[in-house]
Amino acid sequence: MSNKNQADYFQGLMQQILTLSAGGIAAGVAFMQINGIGHSVVVFIFIAITLFVVSLVFGIWGLMAIIGVAGDEKPDFDQGGVRIPNLISVGGFFLGIFVFLFAAYLHYSFKPSEKNLSTSVQPAVEITSDPSLIIAVQKLNKEQQLLLGYFIDRAFKQVTPSPNKK
Repeated sequence: MSNKNQADYFQGLMQQILTLSAGGIAAGVAFMQINGIGHSVVVFIFIAITLFVVSLVFGIWGLMAIIGVAGDEKPDFDQGGVRIPNLISVGGFFLGIFVFLFAAYLHYSFKPSEKNLSTSVQPAVEITSDPSLIIAVQKLNKEQQLLLGYFIDRAFKQVTPSPNKK
């Protein structure tokens, strides 16, 4: 591979990483707008966005180093001034992707899907000893019963007063 081709290859690679990192930041900000997102998920998204910003900063630095070295008579793309910022940029990008996917996993794995809410459970369920309600709940399939239990549990957590702190 000639020096010009090598420089073009590294520039193209870093431009793609920069573009994808900017997209990762936008996706992270959009993901934070979801209603009902947990605090731990927000923390992981913030970490992912920070890693994408690190990737952008070091990617721009590395891209400037590639362009500077490409102008030399015998460019050496393996020197520390070129290699280190680009490795940090690529590493920050992939770590950001990993942390972002982990945050999405946390958000969606421990919470029932909102699309199933309208078809599985009526929004308002009153707990009573009424036999007709007990019969109605028994007619639900296992998944619907679990989903109903989840929402009843959430409702009780929201209306139960917290103990007084002394």
